[in-house]
Amino acid sequence: MKNRILLLFFTLLCLWLGLIVKGLFLQVLPNKKLAHKQKKQFEKIVTLKPRRGVITDTNGKELAVSIASFSLFADPKLVKNPQVAARKLSKYLNINYKSLHKKLLDKKKRFIWLKRQLSKKQKTVINNWKISGLGFIDE
Repeated sequence: MKNRILLLFFTLLCLWLGLIVKGLFLQVLPNKKLAHKQKKQFEKIVTLKPRRGVITDTNGKELAVSIASFSLFADPKLVKNPQVAARKLSKYLNINYKSLHKKLLDKKKRFIWLKRQLSKKQKTVINNWKISGLGFIDE
């Protein structure tokens, strides 16, 4: 009976020592894999775009305001009908049809700029066409 208790005691002691050693390895010794995992979990890069405030005169009249503009991009792999998309966009945005059509046919690329500094009205018109593979970025 006494031997069984001693065996159980030493078994539990070895398990606890194993856990303590494993904990020390994780906490104290450097580990690239864990450091990478930690960085992924706790650090994130977020780009914040600054917004300029409204500039007013002494009477409160607005002198300068920020106007939203948009940039149009395409994912050629997702554009279902490049010919129709190129025709509509080239006519509306005054872009060369052939070069635009060639860009939209290149299925190897996943991102191409089509036009920058678009107004809100232009964005709305293009969105209403419901052309797949097109997107906007606020600037």
